[in-house]
Amino acid sequence: MAVVAVAEVSVISLAVVCLVFGVVKVLDGFALIVRVMRIERTGSGMAHAVRVAAKPPRASRLK
Repeated sequence: MAVVAVAEVSVISLAVVCLVFGVVKVLDGFALIVRVMRIERTGSGMAHAVRVAAKPPRASRLK
């Protein structure tokens, strides 16, 4: 029984570590999005290039 309990504890701790890493990655993604939006408001050329590259070209632009 002791071996099963140790295995369960290790699995739970592994799941917690994975969850924490996932949350950190998501928060990093949100921080990056917020940073890009903040740069867009200041009117940086790099942010504009990123925005244009992210959007698919519209039909009106092709004309």
